[in-house]
Amino acid sequence: MNADQPDYRYEPGVGEQGAQFHWYCAWATYGLAHHDAHTLKNLETFTTMSAWSHIDDNGHALFNGIQKGIATGDLDPLRDYVATNCAPR
Repeated sequence: MNADQPDYRYEPGVGEQGAQFHWYCAWATYGLAHHDAHTLKNLETFTTMSAWSHIDDNGHALFNGIQKGIATGDLDPLRDYVATNCAPR
């Protein structure tokens, strides 16, 4: 329950999906920091997680573009994603 909005409820699966995005950010950050190609390639498993079915076509294009960049050695899309979405809070 949200303390600021006590009547607010989350749909089933939201916590699991949030954890999957956290997983993606954690491994992307690690892979970039350690120049770990194996870890970066494993990010493609995100498409097999439950969050994938809840992402719209724009999100699919974003993550597919990141993976294509990783495959060709262009890590800028991943760096941009991490800088925008994975910053410490």
